[in-house]
Amino acid sequence: MLPSTPATRDLLTLDRLKGGEGNAPYFINVGRGDICPEDGLWEEAVVRGYLSGCLLDVFREEPLPPDSALWSCNGVTITPHVAALSFPGDVVAAFAENLALFMTSPALLRHKVDFNAGY
Repeated sequence: MLPSTPATRDLLTLDRLKGGEGNAPYFINVGRGDICPEDGLWEEAVVRGYLSGCLLDVFREEPLPPDSALWSCNGVTITPHVAALSFPGDVVAAFAENLALFMTSPALLRHKVDFNAGY
């Protein structure tokens, strides 16, 4: 899974998918929708045999517009972007743990974001 940063946007192209020719891997994207251009990429990759198919859970525009060609693209499975539900008790537990660490050992904080890296 890749973060969404300037370095990862449009990283996956049809040229890069050519490596799957012959092996035809199945591609699953549950990370970030902007790692690839969507305009025909998936259908073309499946038609050319670079991929045997793909499962897409994330897109550049969410929710995926009803008129997107991806809805009817052969070899493409669309899933709802609900893979990681957050429950209030889990969120509170993570916050409480970090609050205690912040008060005693800030260097040990969990789930840090590096704003320079973008994730």
